[in-house]
Amino acid sequence: MEATYKAFVENGIYDESLVPEVDPADKQPSETAITTTFKKRGHFDNYRKQFFSEFEKSEEAQKFLTELKDFMQKELERDPEFYDKDSTAKTASLLEGAVERSDVYRTIENAVDKFLAEHKNEMGMTVFNIWSEMFGDINGRKPYELKEKEKGGKAGEGKDKDGDSKMEDEGEEGRIKKENEQLTLSGLRGASESSISPVTDDGTPRRAGEVKVY
Repeated sequence: MEATYKAFVENGIYDESLVPEVDPADKQPSETAITTTFKKRGHFDNYRKQFFSEFEKSEEAQKFLTELKDFMQKELERDPEFYDKDSTAKTASLLEGAVERSDVYRTIENAVDKFLAEHKNEMGMTVFNIWSEMFGDINGRKPYELKEKEKGGKAGEGKDKDGDSKMEDEGEEGRIKKENEQLTLSGLRGASESSISPVTDDGTPRRAGEVKVY
């Protein structure tokens, strides 16, 4: 997964179908947060200015202005009462609503779609980089980077296995050591008891000076 992510980034071509999937358990930055960051960094304004600059010089712009003038003229001829409204602002508002309900803006919409298609790669990579940065801030690692427990999975398992074996060996040694200590104490205790006993093993009373304490 990490290699796929690296290849995707180095390729520099944004393709949604090639974006590697992330672990569902990871926390994801919200679309609102990504959009806000995109705007705060000035990307939206830069693209907006670039679009208008290119659109004003295009044939689509002239086509739009021609269609808009023709539509408004037809609306005024269709409804002469537009001239009798209380104010110019009210007339403009009514005409604006009529334009929005028509297909006049279709020319601009097509121009926007064309612009987005031409800049999809750089826009996509910009958004992807913002997402990657925010993902790292939330999860403490880069996207698609193996988690620490996954990185050392096999090594950890081997270490645990060795550790368990070591603990077992130490446990066995400790048990034997403890048994030896108990045997030693028992032997000392037995020797001490026989040494301070007032009679010998055959029941004969000890004489004075024969009783010894160890």
